[in-house]
Amino acid sequence: RAKVAINEQLSLGVSHINEGRTGGEATLDGVDMSYQFTDQTKLTVEAAQTVDHKETDSNKSGAGYVTEIEHQTQRSHSKIYFREQEAEFGLGQTNASENGLRRMGIETTLNASDHITVKGQAYQQKNTMTDLSREVLEAEGQSKIGQTDLQLGLRTVNDQQENSTNNDTNRS
Repeated sequence: RAKVAINEQLSLGVSHINEGRTGGEATLDGVDMSYQFTDQTKLTVEAAQTVDHKETDSNKSGAGYVTEIEHQTQRSHSKIYFREQEAEFGLGQTNASENGLRRMGIETTLNASDHITVKGQAYQQKNTMTDLSREVLEAEGQSKIGQTDLQLGLRTVNDQQENSTNNDTNRS
């Protein structure tokens, strides 16, 4: 791993991992960049490629990408993101449920007062292997009154198989 700060705002990095193992070897090559727009706002971009070299000449390769913009103040934290992990990406340490997943969304937390917190997120994801897509919208409020914690949340989910029916779920 090598990382260089170009200036106070911009840093660039590269990574290379060579994993030798029985039956072949695997490699990961990646690049990343972060740019600090202000003390409160930061952009991060990452891209990586993995190749699994098998002794049987059946190589597998995949890529992963992340782009995030984060904004943090004294009372709030928000993030807009795009992530994609191709089905064959990784060196074995990746979460299998993320394979073939493309997700974009927004998350935010607001500490309205010392006793009240409001959270929300909205995202859309698609499994590129199964063409199953999901849209999620959720909101949550938390309050502490003395020794009592109160929590209220709402969530709606729309699952859709391409060329198929929708399945909607609403929870509160």
